[in-house]
Amino acid sequence: MLISNTDTVDWLIQASHRYPLLTAKEEIIFARHVQAWQEIKDIERPTPKQKMVMRRGKRAYDRFFQSNIRLAVNVAKKYVRVGGTQSLEDLIQEGLLGLQSGILRFDPTRGYKFSTYAYWWIKQGIIRSIERHGRTIRLPHGVNQTIKAAMDFMREHHRQTGRLPALSLVAEHCNVSELSLQHYLNHNASILSLDETVKEGYESSTYLDLLADLSEVEDSYNECGLMSEPLQDAVQHLSDKQRHVILSRYFHTLKSPPSFESIAQEVGTTRQMVQIHHKSALIRLQQYLRPSPKPEGTPARQSAA
Repeated sequence: MLISNTDTVDWLIQASHRYPLLTAKEEIIFARHVQAWQEIKDIERPTPKQKMVMRRGKRAYDRFFQSNIRLAVNVAKKYVRVGGTQSLEDLIQEGLLGLQSGILRFDPTRGYKFSTYAYWWIKQGIIRSIERHGRTIRLPHGVNQTIKAAMDFMREHHRQTGRLPALSLVAEHCNVSELSLQHYLNHNASILSLDETVKEGYESSTYLDLLADLSEVEDSYNECGLMSEPLQDAVQHLSDKQRHVILSRYFHTLKSPPSFESIAQEVGTTRQMVQIHHKSALIRLQQYLRPSPKPEGTPARQSAA
């Protein structure tokens, strides 16, 4: 029977709770045992006393590792959203490798707790793994740091002001050019497989099933072209402000429609007023393009007696 990644993670989390956390006194004692083991581990023919020190050091290392598995799991969970192609199981594995390095390098004479010291090693192992394997195209370490700084700045700016900052402002904060930052942020987009199942609202459909048929889209576009003359005639019945909003919003050559805020800045008004003109224009267009009802007095068809 195959075991999924979720089952493996659940089992690891449950197993980590079997081992109690170390006390401050135990951390000092076990760390000294590990240090003594590391000093003589390369001896080819150890004495019986040295063998005892090695066994004691390995047991202390195992206790350190088992008691801090849950710390690696908790740190890995924080990076699932930015892990890219790496799953939670992959991030936990990299975090455990960082934990191993932290155990071997921990010095109890410095006076701080092991969890504080190990957290940095676990976090570093996960971040470097994401930089190496989390993207289809590997980016240099400096570029990843710039992307992280830009995303943190944008989130903080949005929290304080309620809107996203301009690209020039973000580039100035990150000390890079706007063009470079734009290229960097393009690499921050998530990549999905077309064979991946859509999770919400589409039962068991894949993203490939939801792609539009280009031939049908072209036919629909041609059919819409037949409506161009009536639509243009309807637009002419709008007020000047309504017509400007509709033409700016829908009749353009841009890749995406301009925002209400950009239209408001163009005409020197507020975004709310542009939205009001947009809504009233759509209502008038619907009324004008709606088929006119039959004139009153038209005799209704007599039903059969």
